[in-house]
Amino acid sequence: MSFSEEVKQELIGKLPSSRHCQLSAAAALLHHCGQVQEIEGEPVLYLRTDRREQAQKLFTILRKTLRIERDFSREEEKLRVRGRIYFRAGIASQDMRRILTAVEETRDSTGAEPAGFNGKI
Repeated sequence: MSFSEEVKQELIGKLPSSRHCQLSAAAALLHHCGQVQEIEGEPVLYLRTDRREQAQKLFTILRKTLRIERDFSREEEKLRVRGRIYFRAGIASQDMRRILTAVEETRDSTGAEPAGFNGKI
């Protein structure tokens, strides 16, 4: 297992109890797995992963920290590109803005650059 895969597995292994740790975990998962595209003027979150549990964990963290409701297990849209699975997150645009704001605040506090986060598939 690669170092990156080990980090992702550690992040999905347990849910942090404090909000700032939850936001940091969400930011880390988004940094490694997330891409945002603008489609018809609205931000759309894609999760790039080969493990479904990584995507599920991210939504659990988002639901608990930002109170974003979305049942990932029932509504998923998958796209396979070069062996990777892309899950299109059906999240309302106002919730997407809350996610991006929270990630930006986390980035500002750590100084880390979320490389590739706003990239395209």
